[in-house]
Amino acid sequence: MRHFKLTSWVGLTVLAAVGLTGCYRYPRPDPLPPPPTANVVPNGGFEQGGCGNTPVICGWTSGDSMSQDTANPHSGHVSLGLGGACGFCMDTDFFSVAATSTSCIPLGPGAHAASFWYRDVTGDEVTLDANFYEDVGCTIENGSDGLGGALPTGSGWQRATGTLHAPTYTRAVRFSVEVGAWCSPDCPVVSANFDDVSVDGVGVAPTISSFSPTHGWMGVTFIEIYGFNFVGTTSVTFNGVPAQFAIWSDTEIRAWVPTGATSGPISVTTAVASGAGADGTAWSSSSFTVVPPPAITSFTPTTGSVGTTVDIRGTNFTYVDFVGINNTPAAFTVDSNTEIHATVPAGATGSGPIVVTAPEGSSFGYGFTVTP
Repeated sequence: MRHFKLTSWVGLTVLAAVGLTGCYRYPRPDPLPPPPTANVVPNGGFEQGGCGNTPVICGWTSGDSMSQDTANPHSGHVSLGLGGACGFCMDTDFFSVAATSTSCIPLGPGAHAASFWYRDVTGDEVTLDANFYEDVGCTIENGSDGLGGALPTGSGWQRATGTLHAPTYTRAVRFSVEVGAWCSPDCPVVSANFDDVSVDGVGVAPTISSFSPTHGWMGVTFIEIYGFNFVGTTSVTFNGVPAQFAIWSDTEIRAWVPTGATSGPISVTTAVASGAGADGTAWSSSSFTVVPPPAITSFTPTTGSVGTTVDIRGTNFTYVDFVGINNTPAAFTVDSNTEIHATVPAGATGSGPIVVTAPEGSSFGYGFTVTP
């Protein structure tokens, strides 16, 4: 039960609801830019030299011999030269050297088309490896996959193509290029040149974890939606009805309940690139309730003097925040979703309507007469 009282300032009468929460509007920011949809591998052509803590090739690190080879580019001006020699290994061991990307790269689950170019291989295998993670910080491991394998025949630049399969719940990845050889009969020396490493499908499928409030009114209420991977959102719906929205951050969206919305789940759709294998739409696990406008069906008595209690019956009264009798604001109590008790206010005269108002709209009941 909610109780209302009349409060007056110079010439202004307002209704204050005990415990009633108002709806607030925030300025709508410019949407954040969507993520790129091209190759996700950082510096995949190895054109950018040293930077930060990767002094040889920006974004790549190796414990072995790594260089920018200007004599053998597949495209651009350089390729990655990689090599090393083992100190000791058994006959059944496999020795390899690798260059690993230092970035934790957003990537969704599913099948990702991938390729790389290689040449001048000394060794038995070249591979592109992917280590997947369940978090954007690359701390929770979620499996791995590789592309390459035994060397095909041929000389000069050759291309390996295939698919990297990211498991369910994948949110990020780190890549490595690797050349290796079996230790039998001797401890091997391995080397290769790599260029134009490419993996399609940037973008992680969005996730809705919660939203607030859980109910509201068409065209009035804005909803804060919380979750993950919201950058690049292209659509928000309330039970299938498109809504205006603003991307506040990668973890928050603010949306306005659209006209025509009905109660049901909220969805967020992002521009997950083709080939990502991720469902680009997330649905809330619970429903948002669209509150319909109030409706008066009857009231008793139909006449009364100032101070008389009027019993108003109808539907959708839960969020009523104003009652007027004959064009005069009245004190009232919301007793249930179907019943309100209001008091005929001082200043009300003659015959006129009773009105109940909620954020979604108003309803009028005609024919109440104020008696002396």
